[in-house]
Amino acid sequence: LQDGDLPTAAQMLEQLGDQGVPQGYTMLGQIKRDFGDHTDAARWFERGAEGGDLLAMLEGGEILSDPKFGLEDARRAFQLWRGAAERGAPRGQYEAGRSLMTGKGVRKDDLAGADWLEKSARQCFAPAQLAYALALREGRGRDADGEEAFAWIIAAERAGDAWQSEDLERLSTLQKEISAYMSSEQVERSYCTGLDFVANGCGNAGILFQIERWLVCGGGEQSGARP
Repeated sequence: LQDGDLPTAAQMLEQLGDQGVPQGYTMLGQIKRDFGDHTDAARWFERGAEGGDLLAMLEGGEILSDPKFGLEDARRAFQLWRGAAERGAPRGQYEAGRSLMTGKGVRKDDLAGADWLEKSARQCFAPAQLAYALALREGRGRDADGEEAFAWIIAAERAGDAWQSEDLERLSTLQKEISAYMSSEQVERSYCTGLDFVANGCGNAGILFQIERWLVCGGGEQSGARP
């Protein structure tokens, strides 16, 4: 690859895959994708996924889901996302959950979708935290629970370091809408539960977060937080 001999490199990578090293297929898929051959890239990612390579599942799921690649195939994408989800990857859990909630590429199943969203949310994947909060608010796959929905909104706001200004505005609006039906005691309890979700899922979330948690909630886990 460094010498620019792509045909030989591709042949060697394919041989690695054939010899039981699925990362060879995955790397070949990455090369094909980077050179714009998205159809062939998807095929190699799927072969890498068949061999059990997690990265191939994630890369393949993305190339078959993102419109920019021009290959949208929801059914094939779901198979890859589900494989990644079953291996504990938060992105895979989120995408599999979202697919099940919408029925995209798979039979619609709110309960199974909410299960995957919750698993991802508890691993500090901010988009899943927001999606799970909405599921709780709407009672989809879970009993409607405004307090827990509010808590996950708080968690998503703090866990998502890539939120854009419009995303933060949406999160703020959701907080106001949900808290309008809660007492001040419920808001405070849910707020602290949300901070606990961040602390438990994201580890040490930084000194400013720890100070906030200590000032507002006393630093310890709240009774409302789930284990």
